[in-house]
Amino acid sequence: MRDLTSEEQILSAGIQKTVSYCPADYGALLRPEWAAARGCVVVPTESAARLPGGQIPLISTALAKRGYDQCYVVLSEDLGLEERPVALGTSASEFEALNSRYGIYRFVIVPADAAWAIACNEWFNLFGAPQGLVAEMLGCEPELARREFDLYAAKIGGSLTYVADLYRSQAA
Repeated sequence: MRDLTSEEQILSAGIQKTVSYCPADYGALLRPEWAAARGCVVVPTESAARLPGGQIPLISTALAKRGYDQCYVVLSEDLGLEERPVALGTSASEFEALNSRYGIYRFVIVPADAAWAIACNEWFNLFGAPQGLVAEMLGCEPELARREFDLYAAKIGGSLTYVADLYRSQAA
């Protein structure tokens, strides 16, 4: 993990704005229009402000299989000057370091080509990518993950039901 140069910060912020937005108190959401233009599905999953440890090897392996060895991590909340976007390798150890450094904050992980994205929030993560990649990163079919999130959202309520509805309609 390394801090980005000023030029890379501008580039990564532009990429992040292409794929995500932060309305009200929902956290970082992935843009449905980005997903549609890229042929991606967006699947919400239960999480606690970080990448789940059990998913890290799946994510790392799936990205490596597709030739991704680097991505950007852009915070989706203002933490002041001390925290900046970073370049991140896609190895399991890099994702574990990401959890250690930014695990309590909202952030978006995205490669330079914006072909996939992961948004991490306090109560949920969003995985956006072509269906096969999402399935490999999650270790299950997107529809199963979506159903599990629907049950979680129904129990917790609040903004989670909005997130479930937003991406359920995108899948239909």
